[in-house]
Amino acid sequence: PRSVARGGAILAYRLGADGLPAWEPIVLSQRNLPGADETGDGFGTSLAASGSLALVGAPREDVGRVRDAGAVTVLRYRGGTRFTGTVLTQNSRGVAGKAERGDRFGWAVAMADGYAAIGVPFEDGPRRDTGAVAVFRVGATSLRPVATLTQSTRGVPGIAEAGDLFGWDVAVMRPCPGVPGILVGAPAEAIGDVGQAGSAWVLPLTGACPARQLAEGGRLGGAPTEMALVGVAGTAPRTSASAGA
Repeated sequence: PRSVARGGAILAYRLGADGLPAWEPIVLSQRNLPGADETGDGFGTSLAASGSLALVGAPREDVGRVRDAGAVTVLRYRGGTRFTGTVLTQNSRGVAGKAERGDRFGWAVAMADGYAAIGVPFEDGPRRDTGAVAVFRVGATSLRPVATLTQSTRGVPGIAEAGDLFGWDVAVMRPCPGVPGILVGAPAEAIGDVGQAGSAWVLPLTGACPARQLAEGGRLGGAPTEMALVGVAGTAPRTSASAGA
């Protein structure tokens, strides 16, 4: 409700010994964290957590006068009921690109194994809405930018085309044992002449593990289907701490 926040809010619950919520939730929004609470920000659209840090996406956040550029709040849990936060945008120091109208930085977020990924599916590259993913190293209290990946990045399979929406969904994974990487979805990717068949990418961040594109008619088998939207959501479980995903 607007009495809580106009631009969205999240509820943080402390868990009891049985793993269930044991206290009243803590309401977190841009009213009690950095940022401007504005109607339609979408604060809480995407969430990810690792250790004492959490990422909260607000993909329709205005950055200055730039509409719907998007932002991510990096939350740090300080114990008890205390949280502090910093706001990350494409105008933040070290982040590639710049905040542009409609980019929607923070549409998707993921964090694990010391890395974080932020999807920017409406980022314009060589064409409109080709999409991008910003990758960060996770420190004790903050994120450090390390790369921004697109289909135009060397080593990433495929061709950046208008409306691909690369970065619609992201997950941190291990493409090979001991190798960090990310899983990226682009549900509007065309496969051949089949529109919006969708695709996903397995992209290592270090080492010699190969990058792969996953799509129907290729590594996923079968044949590409119009509006199949492969990559609209994805995750990557593994059997142990040292295994690949």
